Amino acid sequence: MHKTSSYLLALAAVCIGVSCNKSSDSSSDEESGNWIKRSSFGGAQRTEAASFVIGDTAYVGTGYDGENRLKDFWLYNADGNTWQQRAVFRGTARNSAVGFSANGKGYIATGYDGVNKLKDVWRYDPSSNSWDQMNDFAGSARYDAAAFSIADKGYITTGYADLETGGSGNVKDCWQYNPGSDSWTEKNNFGGDKRNSAVVFVYQDKAYLCTGTASSTLNDFYAYDPSTDTWTEKRKIANISDESYDDDYSDIIRSNAVAFTLGDYAYISTGTNGSNTTKTWRYHFADDTWSRKTPFEGSSRGGAVAFVVKNRAFVTMGSSGSSYFDDIWEFNPDQTQNDDDN
Repeated sequence: MHKTSSYLLALAAVCIGVSCNKSSDSSSDEESGNWIKRSSFGGAQRTEAASFVIGDTAYVGTGYDGENRLKDFWLYNADGNTWQQRAVFRGTARNSAVGFSANGKGYIATGYDGVNKLKDVWRYDPSSNSWDQMNDFAGSARYDAAAFSIADKGYITTGYADLETGGSGNVKDCWQYNPGSDSWTEKNNFGGDKRNSAVVFVYQDKAYLCTGTASSTLNDFYAYDPSTDTWTEKRKIANISDESYDDDYSDIIRSNAVAFTLGDYAYISTGTNGSNTTKTWRYHFADDTWSRKTPFEGSSRGGAVAFVVKNRAFVTMGSSGSSYFDDIWEFNPDQTQNDDDN
């Protein structure tokens, strides 16, 4: 969600005038990027966990293993390719929560405990390996929201929530968290349709939100600038133009996927659109277009988590039907696909 890194890649789409065209050889596109299997997660197999990154360390926990909601929390050391268990999450066991980091601390908020939607907020301090309860999220209780952080502020938007009018439904309100004052401020609503299970990624102090589901999966795409509190629509992730650049964009549409930023590009992978997918796409910030990359090489799944540490991207956990996963895969977009790495 709130991930930055420094790979510098060449643009795969070249724009001439106002027309952008993808590579004519989609098979070669799908061999661009290498998935490398790493040490499996230290805890139980699970889906819809929450994660955040503090410095060069990723933290992952909570989630659902098919029978129980979980509270264990783990850190991943990318250099050593090792997992280490940390203090157990002190809130109610849950899945479909959000995680973000701000001011050197990690936060877990919202989620679902099997009966109730949640709005409590918990802060993790890596120096003391301890959890503290903070002020509740100021929006309505929800799960499957999207979260990100920019300039040491956290943000939560969208999700499946309790409604003021009664009942439950998708929402698109947006809230900013100030860790200094432990307070929430409502910002302008997300610019697109109400939804849950969207992805969000951050680049140059702007957040980009797309995918997700309402009564159907969605194809709108918006960028948020916190300096002006404005949402700006980007090109839709659907084949709606007369040009060829978006002919295959229907493959991008999905829910419960993962997304991350590496250098001047963002990536989206896994998720569900009718069935689970492994299709992986790269977003070009420079010209607002997408191109195919090597599909995720683990089992197809929804409910995975992704994080970036030390300019390295990882995807782990998730589920497919009654199968739950604990494998972790590193994605290197500069390498050619190599099955011998797995």
